[in-house]
Amino acid sequence: YYIMAMELGSILAIHKLGNFYYKIGDYMNMFNYYRMAINLGCEHSMVELGCFYEKIKDHENAIKYFKLAAKLNNPFAIIKIGSYYRKI
Repeated sequence: YYIMAMELGSILAIHKLGNFYYKIGDYMNMFNYYRMAINLGCEHSMVELGCFYEKIKDHENAIKYFKLAAKLNNPFAIIKIGSYYRKI
């Protein structure tokens, strides 16, 4: 159903596909769907990708995606950026 919803233009469906692929460990598809959603302005995908990069200790990319989401006033992203700068 996510594919059908995506074909109808649902950004949320694209994001949820990214979540699905993350959960099953298919990171290539996860990246593809999150990036697709990000290109359509999905702040949730920006945060999820930031969290993924944070998990694999790629702090430069984590901050990059948190900043993108923060520009859209995502409160979680703003907190994550603050936490990062507090640590350094």
